[in-house]
Amino acid sequence: SVGIYVDNNKASATIADATVNNTGTINLNSSNDIGIYAPNSTVANVGKIVSSATNLTSTVGVYGTNKTSIIATNGDIDLNKANQSQVAYYLKGDGTAANDPSFSSTSTIGKVSGHGVGVLIEDILIDNNKLMDLDYTASSTGNGIIGLVLKGNTFNAGNLDYTKDITVGNTEASNSGLKDYAVALYTYAQQGT
Repeated sequence: SVGIYVDNNKASATIADATVNNTGTINLNSSNDIGIYAPNSTVANVGKIVSSATNLTSTVGVYGTNKTSIIATNGDIDLNKANQSQVAYYLKGDGTAANDPSFSSTSTIGKVSGHGVGVLIEDILIDNNKLMDLDYTASSTGNGIIGLVLKGNTFNAGNLDYTKDITVGNTEASNSGLKDYAVALYTYAQQGT
């Protein structure tokens, strides 16, 4: 299920036509739940999103696609400590740079706690204009967080054009006792330097 779903995909729609302000708490209670899904929209206030059950897999706090602009500064996403398959922010491109979702240029990562992936980027040629410094220790421990996961086509001519800082905490045991590693950058089937 989805906590907030915005359907702003009509032919003449622009991202100015839809703004999301989460002023409450979205509870992710089932595997594969999404907190906010807002294509072609501005997520101006992420608010609080909680992965509330201990056995969840594949939950996503905010899913951005088709020009979504995210201001994460006031976001508070709790991934829980069940495992590392929860994702705070998932940005997925469609191969057209003009349609890429991104974080607002003034945004910080806000608060991401628990264990899992902070930001997963798929099929977006990433650079310093699309993603800010990722400091998961500024408002939480950053323990058990994989700061940035890159999947699909994210390198520009074989080079990663993102050179900003990623700060995570320490490896920490999950609720099941397994180690959940703290890793700044994880690349999935990438080719480049």
